Amino acid sequence: MRLINLGVSIAVVAFSVLMTINIPSSQYWVLAFYSACGGCLICCLETQLRFIRVIIAMNFGFLFNPTFRFAYYILLATICYSFENLFGKILAGCLVGVACYNTYILIKYPAYRKMRDTIAKEEDERINAQLRDRVRKEATANMFRR
Repeated sequence: MRLINLGVSIAVVAFSVLMTINIPSSQYWVLAFYSACGGCLICCLETQLRFIRVIIAMNFGFLFNPTFRFAYYILLATICYSFENLFGKILAGCLVGVACYNTYILIKYPAYRKMRDTIAKEEDERINAQLRDRVRKEATANMFRR
């Protein structure tokens, strides 16, 4: 599920950037900005890094509810569809499909969220251990450098 969400979010951001470059109309710039922000939000949500996850949970808590997440994906799909070109319509269809898939998985398998949180905690611990080792090595190297 994470890879599908990441793939679609990267496609939305890339599409938004291309639309900003190609179309000079201000209405398309605004739509491209909204879709780029929406894609970045999904991408940041799926990275599962603790410092990003906490910010998203505090400010965008609706993404952790299957119903509201479905509505958000549909809103993002309508924005992509409103660009009125083939790739925008394909992206809109992909977003609707991903919205349905996410909702099905999150409702049918509530243990998936717990498993995902466990994996995120393990990744956080691994990253923190690497950071501690690196800080320790840098501090040791700087102590003996003088």
